[in-house]
Amino acid sequence: ISATLIIGTLVVGKQMQYIQNKDLGYDRKQLIVIREAGLLGNNFNAFRDELKKDSRVKNISTSAFVPAGPSDNNMTLVSSINDPIQRVRAKNFNIDEEYIPTLSLKVLAGRNFSKQNGTEKNNIIINEAAVKAFGLKPNPVGQTILESVGADKPKEILTVIGLVKDFHSRSLHEKIDPLVMKYNPYYSLIIKVNSENSTDLINDMKTKWSSYGTGEPFTYAFLDNLYNETYQKEANMNSVLRIFALLTIFVACLGLFGLVTFTTEQRFKEIGIRKVLGSSVPQIVGLLSKDFLKLIVISFLIAFPLGYYAMNNWLQDFEYRTEISWWIFVLSGFMTVLIAFLTISYRSIKAALMNPVKSLRS
Repeated sequence: ISATLIIGTLVVGKQMQYIQNKDLGYDRKQLIVIREAGLLGNNFNAFRDELKKDSRVKNISTSAFVPAGPSDNNMTLVSSINDPIQRVRAKNFNIDEEYIPTLSLKVLAGRNFSKQNGTEKNNIIINEAAVKAFGLKPNPVGQTILESVGADKPKEILTVIGLVKDFHSRSLHEKIDPLVMKYNPYYSLIIKVNSENSTDLINDMKTKWSSYGTGEPFTYAFLDNLYNETYQKEANMNSVLRIFALLTIFVACLGLFGLVTFTTEQRFKEIGIRKVLGSSVPQIVGLLSKDFLKLIVISFLIAFPLGYYAMNNWLQDFEYRTEISWWIFVLSGFMTVLIAFLTISYRSIKAALMNPVKSLRS
């Protein structure tokens, strides 16, 4: 049980490290999200324009589509010009011209939205997954697709003006879906700040918000924190596994200590005779330890398959996951044997160091 829990702790820890280090396709650092900015009503634009003038603000995007935490979630049905009957379900993000630079998305081909190009009404930017799903050419810029807007309405023709690298718009539990981004800024603000020390900026934003007298509370969140909260369940599981592993190891050590003490008492005279006949302390410790260590090694034949099966099933819940590496089993085995050996050695060495004359006379 101890070995299985150690395997579980190592695998969950490795997956949590993978989640933190995974290239998400966007930069989640130093981003502030104000989801309820639309509550300012007619003062929304004034609030946003004031923030744009602040030197501590690098970029600011008007969009309610956030790649982590609470977000709007629109879907659309799209079909190819060549095959209008076959429709593909795709995510639909409404963004502005600042969304891509604010999140540091990588444009692979074409261009970003721009106010200089008019309304951009029927222009779209798609991701790599959409290129494959829609059956477009590797460079889709200039190609058109059809969007279903209603049962009784004709399909709208959308022109691809840009292609962005795939990014994780939801959690790593889900695969990256085809994505269509349209120019339709509204309601929420995503702010890229220049400094990690953003306390003063947040206080100033709160003051500006209050100055409009709407009575609505000022709420904000860091995108990095929203991302971590997405995996709170996994983080809690990691902590619980560690605690249970430590408790189980402690109980197992108590049991081992009791067994070694019992065995030592049974072989008290034998130890004395072996010492008189020239056995060294390491030899006596090895004599008392080997039977226990054999059983511990045999226990790995149960623990390793069980641990692999349980953690492999757990990892299947993630579309993007780490691998269960061979070193996890080696480290788990080494830790189990080491802890057991230290427990056994403490009592064995004490018995081996006793005066053999005393043990023979008793």
